[in-house]
Amino acid sequence: MLLGLPHDGRAVAARPVGPHWRQEILERFAGVIEPAEDEPPQMEFTEKHGPTKAWLLQFRPEHLADDAEDWRVSRHLEAYLLWLFGWVMFTCSHHDSVDKHLVWYAQQIADAPEDAVPQFSWGSALLSATERALCDACTRRSSTGTLAGCPLLLMLWSFERFDIGRPQLSSYEPYENAMYHQDADGAIDVIDWPTMGTLWTKRNISTFYCIFFILIVYSSVNSAHFNSNY
Repeated sequence: MLLGLPHDGRAVAARPVGPHWRQEILERFAGVIEPAEDEPPQMEFTEKHGPTKAWLLQFRPEHLADDAEDWRVSRHLEAYLLWLFGWVMFTCSHHDSVDKHLVWYAQQIADAPEDAVPQFSWGSALLSATERALCDACTRRSSTGTLAGCPLLLMLWSFERFDIGRPQLSSYEPYENAMYHQDADGAIDVIDWPTMGTLWTKRNISTFYCIFFILIVYSSVNSAHFNSNY
């Protein structure tokens, strides 16, 4: 519920990548950004691990005209998904690039018709990646170790479980209607209900933290996550 990602669907795993994957994606994105005055030409990337963040960020919404062709829109969506995968959901130690094994998933979603978007178990994959990253971070002895996985999930989980060390909400009133997506008839869209994460992103919060986090006692932790019902 923190991120609202589905657990149903096909499993997410590393996809086989051919030796010419970089050439294929560059050819697929060739000419996506139309030339314009005072704008740099569309750039390429040479990173072997996957598309770089600088390359992905050049595909911005302002480059799309109101009547942009469908293929340009699809490529911008693919670029956004790769950014979402690499810097929110599945961060890794590559730092400036998204894992090339995720390119296939972004392309499948971007190229699918709206009524036939493939469903994957993103929630399970994200949780597994984060748990593995936490294990690596706790056991690695290198001074350059990083925390991969989904730090956003870990942060929101801590906000929900620990009374100390989290921001304080300015209001604990129920969600207002403005936080819900509404359909063409003005009814609340049950598919796009806000997740628990919106508590911390849509409300004003204070950033006062207690530096004595180590003083937490057992009663300060919401242990519902660990009881026999879960």
